[in-house]
Amino acid sequence: MRLLTFAARSLVAASLIGVSALGCPPIAAASPATPDPAGNAADLQKLMGLLSTGYSAANCNQVGSDGNGDPTAVVQVDCGQNPDTGGPVGGRYGLFADQNALNGAFQAAIGTDVLAPCSAGVTSPGTWSYGSSASGPVAGSLSCGTYNGAPEVAWTNNANLTLGVVDGAAGSDIATLYRWWKAEG
Repeated sequence: MRLLTFAARSLVAASLIGVSALGCPPIAAASPATPDPAGNAADLQKLMGLLSTGYSAANCNQVGSDGNGDPTAVVQVDCGQNPDTGGPVGGRYGLFADQNALNGAFQAAIGTDVLAPCSAGVTSPGTWSYGSSASGPVAGSLSCGTYNGAPEVAWTNNANLTLGVVDGAAGSDIATLYRWWKAEG
């Protein structure tokens, strides 16, 4: 899954940032919002409650202890095949400590995608709103495109500080995955 490439880039950046000019690691203040590779139970429970329809503990597993997670995420899960018609073959969801971390993770997640409109009149990247009207308050960022020839939809939910990235099967199309996201995401 391409998210592993994203995780590797994030780990390199995090390790470079963690070295001061004297070559010593910086002193970090304790914070309840500090990303924890193992995540804490409350954060994991919160994230699991925010997953798209069709995803649950039955087809999603926590990421982090394997070293493949985004180091800026408070907690992340990888999910397998969604059972819904037109649903993704996999996805990754993350909970972030603040809006800056969320925005950075979104930009990194779509950085190597071949971007394309989600549907007629829906540019990518762009923003999304709840309901059928795009004129409502902005709920988050949205991007559609392909990665390695397979469709991908990525979005943030600013109120929940979450990022979702779902992938369609190779040979499927962006429009089908986007319709699933609109209905279930």
